[in-house]
Amino acid sequence: MRARGHAVDNCDLNAEGFDPVMSRQDRIEYYDVSVNRRRVIVYVDRLLAAEAILSAFPVWNMDPPAILRGFFDWDFLPSVSFDIKENGDYTNVRRLGVVCAYGGTRLLTFFSGDPLRH
Repeated sequence: MRARGHAVDNCDLNAEGFDPVMSRQDRIEYYDVSVNRRRVIVYVDRLLAAEAILSAFPVWNMDPPAILRGFFDWDFLPSVSFDIKENGDYTNVRRLGVVCAYGGTRLLTFFSGDPLRH
């Protein structure tokens, strides 16, 4: 990626000490654009600078790890990753990639409904 002139922002949520817990007050303020970025402004700025996002993670109980779920809830905020308007405008992210590592077999994943694929 860097060889082609792209900047890479390696975001390791565990190493950075990201707190995925959202309090009741945080949830109340979620749609209030004037305050919803306060606690996660560093991550929001990184998302707003991104043209592409690649997530790589292990699958736990047919879901992303809790810290990643919390990151999605916290940082993919109204006015950051989507716009709550009738036309559904999006931000600057043009490409999204996901790499999932399952601990079980493909058959087990199939019978579980393969929720991450959907």
